[in-house]
Amino acid sequence: MKTAIYLSELCEISETLTKSPQPEELLSQILSASLKASGADEGSLMLLDEKTKLLKVKVGSGLPDEIYEKVSIKLGEGIAGLVAQKGVPMLLGRKDSNLPLSGSKRRIISSLSIPMKVMEKTIGVLNLNITKEDRSFTKKDQSLLSVLATVAAISLEHAGLSSITKKNIEEMVLLNKLGEALGRSFSIEEILDLAMTTIQEVMEVDILSLAFFSENKPRVRLVSQKPLVASIKEGIKHEILSLLSDLTGISLIEDEMTLSTEVRHPDSEEERGPIKSQFSLPLVAKANIIGVVRINSLSIHKFSEQNIRFLATIAPQIAISLENAKIYVGMQELYAGIIKALSAELETRNPYTMGHSERVTTYSLKIAERMGLSPEEIEMVMYAGLLHDLGKIGISDSVLLKPGDLNNEEWLEIKGHPVKSEGIVKFVSFLAQALPVIKHHHERFDGKGYPNGLRDGNIPLGARIIAVADTYDAITSDRPYRKGKSKEDALAIIKECSGTQFDPAVVTAFLKVAEETGA
Repeated sequence: MKTAIYLSELCEISETLTKSPQPEELLSQILSASLKASGADEGSLMLLDEKTKLLKVKVGSGLPDEIYEKVSIKLGEGIAGLVAQKGVPMLLGRKDSNLPLSGSKRRIISSLSIPMKVMEKTIGVLNLNITKEDRSFTKKDQSLLSVLATVAAISLEHAGLSSITKKNIEEMVLLNKLGEALGRSFSIEEILDLAMTTIQEVMEVDILSLAFFSENKPRVRLVSQKPLVASIKEGIKHEILSLLSDLTGISLIEDEMTLSTEVRHPDSEEERGPIKSQFSLPLVAKANIIGVVRINSLSIHKFSEQNIRFLATIAPQIAISLENAKIYVGMQELYAGIIKALSAELETRNPYTMGHSERVTTYSLKIAERMGLSPEEIEMVMYAGLLHDLGKIGISDSVLLKPGDLNNEEWLEIKGHPVKSEGIVKFVSFLAQALPVIKHHHERFDGKGYPNGLRDGNIPLGARIIAVADTYDAITSDRPYRKGKSKEDALAIIKECSGTQFDPAVVTAFLKVAEETGA
């Protein structure tokens, strides 16, 4: 809960910056956010005068008049002076003998002083006190306030307390949005799109390229404002691959590299001029170089120090996000392998259903893609397709393999398998979104299905998709009690049951898939 409050206050500060605030407003906003997030009763924000090397109180809240009168503190003097001098926070509680004003008429239970730093440069100190409750600041408060103080310091540094520019604000807002977006994404393609779009929004880059390792092979993503002649593309490809090889010490074969290009303004005339300005930065994650980002311009001395600082800020975010995405993909492949093995083990009990779950999954994924489901939804459809019959593991062979008709008791046992499947899978937390799909894949569009008799749009879309794929495979497969029908007969039955057993939209998508693939 406390972390959420800190994040909320960070967003408030970022939003304030977009409104070109006056210095006093920005300082008050930072102190107010710190007090609210930490639960402190009083506090002050001091800035360091570069010339005199004195800390001066700029804004305060809840402090006695004598504190405001003492407007300056030397570096190394008192708690704030020590914090500014050493550049490290200081947390004090009731047991600390050097707690400010402890033992006087003014009662301070706990204090926390945080340096406000930009890179290694301290520009001020944030001081907070608890005076009313018998509690102390914690290490978590110190950690979270340090983040808030850093953002505040950067904000003040960019503002210069006198000359904040629109471009500074836009860059900070873009960085904030990019950080949030990258933190939510585990798609390599989405990460690349976000990163490259943000860089081009901030800088006037003619050509932007990013090289990284994908499945242990080099890959280059190149974005240009205008069409490029082949020689320029090949030159960039060769240079960035050579740089990646030099940085990593890995011999890279150019023929094995995948190059994807995008032209932002394809109607422009073809660019023929040579590249005159360029800058490259390694992408480093967990002390390993995983790629390179390079900016190119057709103009001389195009990139400013501010451009370079921006790229240096954004590069680590890109690297960590790409690395996390690779780990995520690897884990998903591992999960999928385990699930497939579990599904295959179930089907060994019944030779008639061997490969059933794999086929249902294949059909379901094609339908889901045709219907435009998101990557996350498609992923859950895949897991649900593989696991939809897992509950049959608890059904006896005498029922599961019975060559004749089932009696009422046996039929009830079969009808219970979706709920049993859900009961097994619910212990795997990352499959939570697949549970409704698994549970309801035998519901009917007209409400006559099981286990809950859901109808129409109340049935999860993934379940409606699997219902069609499951039925199609069941009709075309041999069973102990009958021979499988032809594909043509199965498609006719599916089409006939559209609007009753099946969702018409799903049936339409499936028929198109069947026509295209010959399913």
